[in-house]
Amino acid sequence: MKINYKLKKLNILNVKKLVKYLLYFVVFILPLQTRYIVSAWTEDGFSLEFHAISFYFTDLLIIILVLLTLSAYFKTISAQIKNRLWYFLGVFEIFIIISIIVSYNYNLSLLHYFWFIIFSLLIWVLITAQYNKLKLLFWFLGASLLQGILGISQFISQSSFSSKYLGMAKHSASDLGQAVIETVSGRWLRAYGGLDHPNIFGVLMATSLIISLYLLLAQNKKIKSFKKLRLSLFLWASILISFMALLVSFSRLAIGAGFIGALLIVLYYLFYKKNYKQIIKVISALTLLAVIIISVYSQLFFSRLDTDNRLEKKSINERQEQIVETKTIIKDNLYFGVGVGNYSLALYEYYPDKEIYELQPVHNSFLLLIAEVGIFGFIAFLMFFLYLFAIAYSRKQVLYVSLWLMLLIIMLAEHWLISLHFGWLILALISGLILRPVSVGDGIKKKRLKN
Repeated sequence: MKINYKLKKLNILNVKKLVKYLLYFVVFILPLQTRYIVSAWTEDGFSLEFHAISFYFTDLLIIILVLLTLSAYFKTISAQIKNRLWYFLGVFEIFIIISIIVSYNYNLSLLHYFWFIIFSLLIWVLITAQYNKLKLLFWFLGASLLQGILGISQFISQSSFSSKYLGMAKHSASDLGQAVIETVSGRWLRAYGGLDHPNIFGVLMATSLIISLYLLLAQNKKIKSFKKLRLSLFLWASILISFMALLVSFSRLAIGAGFIGALLIVLYYLFYKKNYKQIIKVISALTLLAVIIISVYSQLFFSRLDTDNRLEKKSINERQEQIVETKTIIKDNLYFGVGVGNYSLALYEYYPDKEIYELQPVHNSFLLLIAEVGIFGFIAFLMFFLYLFAIAYSRKQVLYVSLWLMLLIIMLAEHWLISLHFGWLILALISGLILRPVSVGDGIKKKRLKN
C-alpha cells in the first residue's frame, strides 16, 4: 500500500511539473496565430475576419493543459467554487448561452462561446497550477521580444512575409485594406508583428513595456553576479525593443495606454521606493530613443496626429457612425443582445447597403458586449472586470493595477479584446495573474526583485 501511495504521489508530482512547463510554453506562443480556417465570408476578394470560423493551435494546447491540470489538482476544485470570480463568469455565461438562442448565426456564436470557455479555463489554470509567476512573466517577455523585433523589421523593410505555420498574412503598403499612414511621400506600412492589426500589436508591446519596466525597477540596485547582469540586460533589451516597436505600430491608443501604465509604475517607484537612479536611467534612455525615432519619422507621427488627414478623418467619422449604429441595435436588443460574435451580421441586417469591409464592430468593448449579450450579460462581465481591479488594488500590486488600467483604456476605444481570439487570451492571462493567490514561491517580492 505504501509503495502504491508513493508511486501515485510521484506521478502527480511529474504531472504538476509537466503542467508548469506546458503553461510556460503556452504563454510563450500566446501571440502565435496558427489556425485552421473552417469557413470565412469572402466577397470581392475581401475576407471579413469577424465572420471567420477558425480553430487555433493555442486552443489545442490549452485543452491539453487543462486536462493535465485537472488530473493533478482535482481535489482543489471544491475549494475554488466559493470564489466570487466564478459567480460573475457563471452569470455572464448564462447570458452568452441565451444570446446564442436568439443569434443570427449559431455556428459563429458557438465559436465565440468556445473562446469564452478557453478564456475561463486558462484563468483557472493560472490560479490553480503551481508555477513561478516571475518565470512566467519572463516567458511572456521572451515571446514579446521576438514579436517586437519582427514588427520593427517589418516597418524598416515596409513589408512582411506570409506563413501559414506562424499564422501570418503578407502585408504591403501598396495593397488596399492595409493599416498604413498616408503622407506626401506616399503610403507607409505600420508594424503588425505576427498579429492581425497594428493596434493589437501595439497593445502587446505596451504590455511588454509595462511588465519589463516594473521588473527592471524592482531589481536590487547593485549587480553583483553574472546572473543579475544577464537578467538586467534582458530587461533593458525588452524595454527598448518594446518601446521602439510600440512607436512604429503607430497605435495612438496603445501608446497612450502604455504611457499611462508605465507612468503609474514610475510614480510608484519614485515616491514609495525612492529608486531615483534607475528611474532616471530608464526615462533618459526612453526619451532619447523617442526623440531619435520621432525626429527621423516626424512626418509619419505628425500625420497620425493630424485630424484633417484623409485617413484619420475617415477613421474618426467611422467611429462616430459606429456609436450611432450601435445605439440603434442596442435599443432593439437590450435584454438578450443579437448573439455573441454576431454583431457584424446584425449590422448587415440593419444596414444592408454597407460594403463587407464596413461591417466592423463598434470600437468600444463595453458597447459591443451590450449589443451582443444584452445589458444583464454586460453587467455580469463588468462585475468580473471591476473585481479584477479590487483584487489588484487590495493587494497593492502596482504592476497589475497598471495592466488593468491599460485594459480599461483599450476596451473603451477598441473591440478586439472580446471580438477576436487573441483578445480573450491576453485578457485571460492578465486576469489569471491578478487573481492568482499570493505565493512565496512566485519570485516577485514586495520590496525588490531578488536574483
